Amino acid sequence: MNSRQRTIRINPPHPRSAFTLTEMLVATALVVLIMLMFAQIYGSAVGSIREQRGLSNNDQKARSLETTIRQDLQRMTYRQAAFPYGDVQGIVPLATDDDLIVDSVNQLGYFLYDENSVDSKSDDILQFTMQIRSGQRGDTTDRHNANRFVGKAANLGIPNEPEEDDGISSNSLGSSRAAEVSYFLRGGNLYRRVLLLRDPKLSTIQENPQPTTGTERRRQYHTGNRDYAGTNYYDSFDYAATRRNNVLWFHSIDSLANDRELINWPIAIPNHRFGFDRSDGTSVETLMGGERFNRFTMEETSNNNFLWPGQSPANNPYTRTDLVDTDGDYVIDAYAGGNRVAEDILMTKVESFDVKGFDLSANSYVDASGVYDTWHPHVYSQQPASLRPSSYPGRDLEQAGVGTWNPGVAAPLSIPVPVLGSSRSMIYRLLRNGTTGDHRPELPAIPGTIVEDNGALWECVDNRVPLKGISITVRFLDQGSRLPRQVTIVHSFVE
Repeated sequence: MNSRQRTIRINPPHPRSAFTLTEMLVATALVVLIMLMFAQIYGSAVGSIREQRGLSNNDQKARSLETTIRQDLQRMTYRQAAFPYGDVQGIVPLATDDDLIVDSVNQLGYFLYDENSVDSKSDDILQFTMQIRSGQRGDTTDRHNANRFVGKAANLGIPNEPEEDDGISSNSLGSSRAAEVSYFLRGGNLYRRVLLLRDPKLSTIQENPQPTTGTERRRQYHTGNRDYAGTNYYDSFDYAATRRNNVLWFHSIDSLANDRELINWPIAIPNHRFGFDRSDGTSVETLMGGERFNRFTMEETSNNNFLWPGQSPANNPYTRTDLVDTDGDYVIDAYAGGNRVAEDILMTKVESFDVKGFDLSANSYVDASGVYDTWHPHVYSQQPASLRPSSYPGRDLEQAGVGTWNPGVAAPLSIPVPVLGSSRSMIYRLLRNGTTGDHRPELPAIPGTIVEDNGALWECVDNRVPLKGISITVRFLDQGSRLPRQVTIVHSFVE
């Protein structure tokens, strides 16, 4: 029996041409969600990297800043006086008649802290002289191999010139163991201006710090020209200088001495320092209208119109009253565009530079009421009376009167007798009542000295109030991350 086979064909389903709308919406939502998650993760990662980079940059800047400032302060030439020149801890200013008690080893050069406005943290000026001493970092037996201060020095083509101070000819650089440094803030930039003090190379005969024309040994820098007229001085030299008898005068290490009256043209006298008016010793810090600029920058001093101190220009930068900054770029218009832009900038994006001194009565660091300056024993002879402070900073002003020794008079306990003129740096206080003798006894300016005078007993006391330390706070931002950072450096003057 034949059976019929029946074939059943099953047709495959028709292929789908697209996703349904529901599926598309679900897929899109999932993709968007995943992308948002990745974007958040990526943004968080990028932000974290930027923050970490900012923190790292700030740490690096902070270390560099602290190292630089600390090293400069450690090299300060003006230090605590050693006995018998004083017995207080910290640095003290010098006053008229203090020649006999100047420590020729420790009290060299000067130290200046200018607070200006107590309410502002951007107008403080810190300026002092420094020197690499034996035993300090950077010092070696052969000083020509030491880590000396280096600066630009034009080649004058004459004997005994600054360009040869580093022992290498024709490299347009000079070097020295000593320098004058100024810290100041302007336009968000913290400046560190370093000017070398001439340190002529050692030879069988010590070279004169003033360049000479060879055998003539006169202060001449070009034949027949006693100025530096080749170009602007600060464009060619990173050396501290002033004008002496209307002639360019290079400061040298010899200028640091404060115990030689005026024969060495001491840099401690304000008239001779960077940033001060040569004619009257005032610190030049404001433009016309009272806008502060603190100190001239390297861009400004290298402008061909600046000229000072290489020449004595008709429009002396330190006596001009028409200096302005009309475009608000924190550069003085008359001296904008100098060849050495930003060479003296230590740090950018700085919000504040605040210096405080240690106050003994408050037992803390506070803003000074004005200027703390260590001065010079002959500083008053260089300033008109209108510019002299009413009292020397650092004298013990609690001593209401200054007495004089009178023969045959009962010595009063309340009034001390000054040893040196009227400066009250060293005084004799009465320990025991008695009538003075017929002649004034010798009163040595040595703290702790006991003098008996016809029954009266006197003791020499160091009457100066010392500055024991300073605190420097710098607040700045990282440019990329805008993260702030604050560094506080505390430096003690007690040795």
